[in-house]
Amino acid sequence: MIMLESEEIRESLSGAVFLCSVPPSGNGPMTSRYITKRFFDAVKITYGFVFKALATDEFLCAELLFDQDTPIEDIKR
Repeated sequence: MIMLESEEIRESLSGAVFLCSVPPSGNGPMTSRYITKRFFDAVKITYGFVFKALATDEFLCAELLFDQDTPIEDIKR
């Protein structure tokens, strides 16, 4: 991310991807809490990723991966 602090580098990019790995302890407890507190959101996430709906449903893709200001045309691209 330090590279993105450079305006010269930012201007030469069309986008950036930030990755976050699963902690060594796993994500079981966090997943259980999320399913308990936000069941319908967990279903949407499962549908989007496991069933690969993100590839064909741009509105679900927008909801799960982008902020509200991202134009749907950019997401379709």
